[in-house]
Amino acid sequence: RHQPGPGLDLRAEGREVGPRVVAGVDVEVVRGWNIGLSEYWGKIGHYKIAAKACELVANAKLKLLMKLNRDVIAFDDETLTLGKRLAIDTSRFVPLADVPDFVWRRIRRKDEANHFADMDEIGMGEFEGKTLLQICEDPENVNIALWNRFYDSLGVNYKRGALPFRAWQLYNEMVRFVKQRALSEFVCAAGIVAHYVGDACQPLHVSYLHHGRPGMSEEKIHSYYETQMIDRFAAEFIAGVNSKLNGLSAKSDVLGGHQAAVSVVNLMANTVKKLPPAEVIEAYSDSQETPAKSRLKNFFDGVGSQTISCLADGCLRLASIWESAWHEGNGDSIENNSIEVINKDDLQNLYLDKKFLEAFRLQEEGFQDALSQPV
Repeated sequence: RHQPGPGLDLRAEGREVGPRVVAGVDVEVVRGWNIGLSEYWGKIGHYKIAAKACELVANAKLKLLMKLNRDVIAFDDETLTLGKRLAIDTSRFVPLADVPDFVWRRIRRKDEANHFADMDEIGMGEFEGKTLLQICEDPENVNIALWNRFYDSLGVNYKRGALPFRAWQLYNEMVRFVKQRALSEFVCAAGIVAHYVGDACQPLHVSYLHHGRPGMSEEKIHSYYETQMIDRFAAEFIAGVNSKLNGLSAKSDVLGGHQAAVSVVNLMANTVKKLPPAEVIEAYSDSQETPAKSRLKNFFDGVGSQTISCLADGCLRLASIWESAWHEGNGDSIENNSIEVINKDDLQNLYLDKKFLEAFRLQEEGFQDALSQPV
């Protein structure tokens, strides 16, 4: 099987391969919808997952809070389905589910590795022949120290995929905010954690094949899959996700940040089981051999239904994480008259504060310290 050898760190989002940057992506640039191709789920992925999760919450008080604030978190189905231009002015308020891409990629460089984890990469040394997917079948191995040893075995540099630990950190913060009755902070954190859960159900964010097979000049597949195809078939994806989730609702099914992180690891594992990254690459390669006008349709026919299922899983997992944090923080003790629409300026001031949901690199002591803080 193709895999990067020890010492190679191939993520195109600014990660170097030898003397060059794969795909020439500069994470300093925050792109709008009308500027080139983007390296994220785009308007259907992150925003659909977050908006749908607001509907899946079961707790009445939390459901009201999230539905009242859906428009500061994401966009509704009509906006997405009609393909309206979602021009994002980053100097103004950005809907929370894409703050990590539109805002923090520019002002929080340490957050860049929280968007992925190459769970299928084979380790070296003490991890010879094993992947993080296999290692983390034991929930106790979802811990920073072991993951750092795994990355050390590969000689990976400071950009070490840390997605589940970011979910852990933000879960703890949500619990803390609920206990403090700090609903502006809670809604902001809940909207932002949606982004990372969304990345966890995107198969190319869970694999070393994120931009195709190393050395095969397939870098365009990432944007072609998660932006071009999904934008083109917006109505089909939205209808498919809604159908998949019809009659379902979230459950308070985790307790504590570690369990939240394990649930995200399980989501990642199920994602690449339902839609293996190699199958995405194969479908992409096959579609490129067909007439240009039918390529996206052929690609959609090959991976569309599995992608819909992955998106639906992300919606339900996100809503369950919200539900669990609310329950753990005893949200039902919050007064009814406190459940209201949160002011956009307040939310923007929060996410522009670098100490709010502070980002760390995996090997920084501050990351483990953040996970260890009592809630």
